[in-house]
Amino acid sequence: MLILILIFIATVFQVTISPFLNIWIAVPNFLIILCVFIGISQSFRNFLIFSLVAGIMFDIFSGLPFGFTAIIFLVFPIIINILFTNIIEELDLKNIFIVSFIFTLVYYLVLLILFKTGLFLRLIDWSPNFSFDFLKLIFFSSLYNGIIAGLIFTILNKTGVMGLRKS
Repeated sequence: MLILILIFIATVFQVTISPFLNIWIAVPNFLIILCVFIGISQSFRNFLIFSLVAGIMFDIFSGLPFGFTAIIFLVFPIIINILFTNIIEELDLKNIFIVSFIFTLVYYLVLLILFKTGLFLRLIDWSPNFSFDFLKLIFFSSLYNGIIAGLIFTILNKTGVMGLRKS
């Protein structure tokens, strides 16, 4: 139940507050940041369920074609499983930044692919303007999310709230 409340709060923040917290072109994505912390503190199965619910919730409120975010968020448990199995050995500020950066990067790149494929197959008729500015948005939003996740991790780690990832 707590997870559903967190998803709802993060979704509301994403839709209402996030646009006002932009720095230059970058906008924070609170759901992606929440996914990072759920991913490092929960089992693969729990994270998979969380990701699906968070993606569907965001699809409902975001105005994006339904299912796009849910599909993208289902990739996150796979990424975090690969990272923690093969690359990341410990939870620290650098690794939290990297995971958040990667999640945000994957989110925008897969979103771009889904839009381009949907347009090509004529499954959707709505297209945002993908230009060089979108590439800057991808990079700087990934950087922004990484910094925010790092700050949150530091606070949670200093207060002893941060739990370790469970297998």
